Amino acid sequence: MNPKKSSTQLILELTQAFARLPILDERHEYLDRYIGFLAQQMSGVVHLPFPNNFIKKPAVVNVELQRLLSKTTDLEHYLTQIHQSTILAIPGKSARSDLRSACQKMIATIHDALESLHDNNDGQQPNTGGRPAKFRALDLAKSLAGNYRQLTAKPPTIQVDSILEGHPASSDFLRLVTDVFGILEVEGSPEHFAKRAIEEFHKQKEKTPP
Repeated sequence: MNPKKSSTQLILELTQAFARLPILDERHEYLDRYIGFLAQQMSGVVHLPFPNNFIKKPAVVNVELQRLLSKTTDLEHYLTQIHQSTILAIPGKSARSDLRSACQKMIATIHDALESLHDNNDGQQPNTGGRPAKFRALDLAKSLAGNYRQLTAKPPTIQVDSILEGHPASSDFLRLVTDVFGILEVEGSPEHFAKRAIEEFHKQKEKTPP
């Protein structure tokens, strides 16, 4: 968690930021859980570099991703076979309805990760400390993009004014990213990472089964 703010303070500020969005009535329970996740977990994660043993060589990552893909695919298939009464036993209507969809998105994401791996085994140099790695900011922006869609039923977008000097960008999603980056004190340009997150969102959408 961000050491400068309490979890309660973060939840309050994040709730105010999300209150500016056109949240669907049936997604407020989901929103409460997501805000809790941002305040209690992501607020600390975004300020940490990956541990030395996290970033592995592509050959190692490939094996682990393949295993993860296999297990996630098995779970997605299993969800089509179990009785409806079992699904209904899971608390929270939104949690139940999101189970298979989450698996399908995870499968598409793992496929993307496998395709992005280098064919060689050179690997990446581990981050040993210092400033938080930029992929933390991108991970947060991507999380906000996906959940923006879940909460509003609208895709994350950014509009650029081609007439005004400087061509300023604006949108509900960009404002959300800007607000959350500010609340969690994330380094990096909100606009830059919002645009990258939108690109990733559309790439994943193209690969995700309907």
